[in-house]
Amino acid sequence: MKNKRKYPDQSEDDKTKKKLAKLSKVVKPDKPIVKEIREKAAAVMESRKNANNIIDIIGHLELTEPGYAVAAAIQGVKRIFTAAIEKKELLEKEDGDEVPAEDKYKIWMFTRFQEVIKKLCTLLHHQKASVSSLALASIMSFLNISWVSREKGEADMADWGQNEREIVNSVILSVCSNKHQAKNVIARFQEFLLYVDVKYYFLKQLSKIISVAVKGDKVNLVFMENVLSSLEVVGMENLDTTDSSKMNTLLCKDLTTGESSFTLDTKEMKKHFGNCWLQILKCKINLDQYKRVLTILHDKVLPYLPRPLLLTDFLLSSYNVGGSISLLALSGVFTLISKHNLEYPEFYTKLYQLFTPEVLHVKYMARFFHLADIFLTSTHLPAYLVAAFTKRLARLCLTAPSTSIPMAIRFIHNLMFRHPGLAKMIDNPDGDDSEDTYDHKETDPAKCGAINSSLWEIQSLQNHVLPQVSTAAKELVEKGLRENELDVSALLETTWQEMFDKETKKKVFANVPINWEAPDGVKMAKDDIWSQIFEVA
Repeated sequence: MKNKRKYPDQSEDDKTKKKLAKLSKVVKPDKPIVKEIREKAAAVMESRKNANNIIDIIGHLELTEPGYAVAAAIQGVKRIFTAAIEKKELLEKEDGDEVPAEDKYKIWMFTRFQEVIKKLCTLLHHQKASVSSLALASIMSFLNISWVSREKGEADMADWGQNEREIVNSVILSVCSNKHQAKNVIARFQEFLLYVDVKYYFLKQLSKIISVAVKGDKVNLVFMENVLSSLEVVGMENLDTTDSSKMNTLLCKDLTTGESSFTLDTKEMKKHFGNCWLQILKCKINLDQYKRVLTILHDKVLPYLPRPLLLTDFLLSSYNVGGSISLLALSGVFTLISKHNLEYPEFYTKLYQLFTPEVLHVKYMARFFHLADIFLTSTHLPAYLVAAFTKRLARLCLTAPSTSIPMAIRFIHNLMFRHPGLAKMIDNPDGDDSEDTYDHKETDPAKCGAINSSLWEIQSLQNHVLPQVSTAAKELVEKGLRENELDVSALLETTWQEMFDKETKKKVFANVPINWEAPDGVKMAKDDIWSQIFEVA
C-alpha cells in the first residue's frame, strides 16, 4: 500500500514553498520567434555582413506583435546599438557628394537608430506594461550612453547634444500624444524626472511642443490630459544649485567617476516651467482638468513661476465663477494678494458670498474652512466684516449637516475671540427679538446689518437632538469666550460614524435613580392614586 502522506512532518507553508521551488526550476522553452530574433541579433554582433538582420528585428517592434516577440526585439536592438554607440559606429549624414564606404555604413546605422527610437516611443503605449517599461528603460539607456560616448574634448559637454535632445523630444511627443492617453506611461517616466538634467530638458522641449501644438490647432482634451498629467509629476522643489549632492541626481554623467559638467540654470528652468503652464491655461479644458489645475496651482505652480501675477486673470475669473471652482481658486487668489501684492478690494466680499449652504456639503469643505480661518485671522479686520461672517455661519448652522455644526460653532467662537467686541452678539440686549436686523439675502457684508443682530440661531441649537451639537451650543451661550481659541482643525473632517462611536463610548453613571422617593417597605408612593384606595399592612 502506497503512503499517501507525501510530505510527512511538514506544514502547509513548507509544502507550498517546496512546490514553488520545483516550478521555478522548470525552464520554459523559448518561442521559435524569440530564438530567431536572438540568433539574428547575435549574428549582427559577430559581423557587419549580417547588418541587414537589423531590419528584420526592427520589424517586430510593432504594437500588433505579441509581447514576447516585442520584448526579444527590444533586447536585441538595445544590445546592437549600445555596442554601435560605444564603438562610434553612428554618423549623421552631412552635405557632400563623396562619402567613404565606412561612413556609408555609419550613416545607415544612424538612420536605423533613429527608426528604432521612434518605434520604441510607439511601444510606450503597448498593452503589456512589461513591454512598455522595457521600451522606456531602453530609450533612457540610449540617451545616457549617447551622452557618455561623446568626445571628452567637446566644448559643449556641459550641455546635451542634438541626439540626446531629439531622444527626449521623441519621448515627449509620444507621452503627450493627442490620440492616446498616457497616464501609465507618465507614471513610469516619473522616476526619470527625478534627474535634474532630464527634468530641465523635458520642460524645455515640452514648452516648444505645446507652443507648436497651440499654433497648429492640434490641441484636444487627450493632449491636455497628457500634458497636465506630465506637469503634475514634475517636482520643482529643492532646486538649490549650490547643493553638491545634485551630481547624484544627474542621468548623464561619467559612469566611472560620477562627474558631470552639467550646470543647472534655475531661472531658465523656471522660465520653461512657467511657459508650459501659461500656454495650457489659455487652452480649453474640461471641468475635471479645471479642478485639478486649481488644486495644485497655489503650492506646486505659483511659487516657481518667474512672474506669478500673469495668472491673475485666470485666478480671478475662476474665483468669480462660484461653487466648488471658487473654493479651489480661493487659495491661489490669496497667495497673489499676500505674497505678490495683488490689489483686490473685493476679496472678502467674494469670500462672504461663498458661505452658502452648499459649502457644508462639498468634499472641499475642510479645505475651505481651513483657508477661511487663515484669511480671517487678522485682528485688524473691521468689526462689521467679522460680524457678517459670524452671523452668516450661524444662519448656515440651521440647515447644516449635524457633523459640521460643532466645527462651525468653534469657528464662530474663534472669530469673536479675535474681536471681543462681538461677544454681545451671543445675547444682544439691544437686539429686537421680534425682527432680526440681519439680511441674509444681502451679498455685501457692509450692508447686511449683522453687527446689530444676535446669535439666536446658536441659542436654538441648545435644544438640538444630538448631544454633541447641543453641548457645543450651550458651551458658547453659557460659558461665552474661553481663555484661548478652540481647535477647529480637529473637527474639519468629522463623519457620522465618528460621532456615533464617540457617543456610544460615553460612560453612563452607575447609580441611576429609578424612584423619586426612597422606598419604605412595600408601601406605595404618597401621591399615588392606589394609596388612596388600598392600604398595605
